[in-house]
Amino acid sequence: MDKFLKITSAILLFVAPYAVTTPLYFLFKNYLTPELSFALHREALGAAISSYSGTLVAVLIAALTFLLGVRNNNFSKMQRYGYMLSIVTFYALTFVELGALFFVGILLISNLNQLPLPSISMVIAITSFLHLCLLTIQLINLSNKK
Repeated sequence: MDKFLKITSAILLFVAPYAVTTPLYFLFKNYLTPELSFALHREALGAAISSYSGTLVAVLIAALTFLLGVRNNNFSKMQRYGYMLSIVTFYALTFVELGALFFVGILLISNLNQLPLPSISMVIAITSFLHLCLLTIQLINLSNKK
């Protein structure tokens, strides 16, 4: 049960930004700027989204390397109490999210027009940035020598 709780907490922390970004995106798109459309330049958006996700994967790898290199009291307490599983799960979910974002970017370049891919890509891109911010805050807190 303890392992299940730690994985569930990482999943909830991963899903929480989607509960914020999805309604805000559609509020912004439908009410604040209804003339804004990403569908006219799908190829450019697809290329930008694919390169964005590839760059964030590289940043996540660097952050994970930094995380594994941190050896202080905060990190040892986190390992001792078993919270590494939550952190690794959150990183894994973020890697999967960025992989999905990359393929959405590739699909934007293709001739697939049935799905609202520009909206999907924008929501995932904004949320992945929030995930990166959460992971950065976590790294800063873990690297403090308190």
